[in-house]
Amino acid sequence: LTYTFSPTGPSVGTGGVITGATTGTAYTVTAGNGSCTSVASASFTRAAQLATPATPTVTTVAATCAAAGTVTVSNYDATLTYTFSPTGPSVGTGGVITGATLGTPYTVTAGNTTCTSAAAASFTNAAQLVSTAPSGATTQNITAGIASEATIEDLVVTGSNGFWYGSEANALARTNALAIGTQLVSGTTYYTVNVSVNGCVSTAFAVTVSVTLGTAQFELTNIKFYPNPVVSSFTIEAQDIITNVEVYNSIGQIIYSEVPNKLNTTINFESLPNAIYFVKVISNSKNKVISVIKK
Repeated sequence: LTYTFSPTGPSVGTGGVITGATTGTAYTVTAGNGSCTSVASASFTRAAQLATPATPTVTTVAATCAAAGTVTVSNYDATLTYTFSPTGPSVGTGGVITGATLGTPYTVTAGNTTCTSAAAASFTNAAQLVSTAPSGATTQNITAGIASEATIEDLVVTGSNGFWYGSEANALARTNALAIGTQLVSGTTYYTVNVSVNGCVSTAFAVTVSVTLGTAQFELTNIKFYPNPVVSSFTIEAQDIITNVEVYNSIGQIIYSEVPNKLNTTINFESLPNAIYFVKVISNSKNKVISVIKK
């Protein structure tokens, strides 16, 4: 048979497949055998290909010390439906994604009423960066022979950045750190923080001090140290077992510590820059801070 289209343009090929029709144009077709022609078919139109939404473009903003990370669909279209795998999140005004579980990887597709896009690259919303606060006894009793021997170095905590402050505000801002050798005042609260490797400052840890004066501290006659000034080796000798030695720089940072558990010990200053250092010696629950000059 011969197939004739109105308007002209299309043709019928193998298997009856019609080609050449203009998308959106209405056609009818008749079949003829050379002498007779059929009644025209019902009108038909070749529909255009359905539109598939663009793959969502996901933009992430890294977490900071102040807030968790954020995730946004930067090519957001309010007429589309966004589907997440696994389920949970949703997309709001401006393409902002909410409801994502921190640390969980997701993908998202965009869909209209008929077609669905390819999935976006996997994304994860990062948790807010944090720093673990120092720990220790919140009330500490310091025993000293005289008031000036009870200093800021006597406070014991774990996980501190090595500095103490006179107020919580100063600790959080890391300003106005107390100088090494600062005398402790009984009944006063002192504060310290921890700073993580990514620069986040922890909550402040508070220690309230009670200073007891007595004879429990080292007397100068009970400990020997030499030479001072020192070039390389600095020797400490005591009448009781030396349980701990700590070396501080001039801004109060611990730069060296050891646990000798013997009557004498030697510290190597050779690699340290020329400056004034403070060596804290602890023995039999007593302590002494020695000012040492490195040449």
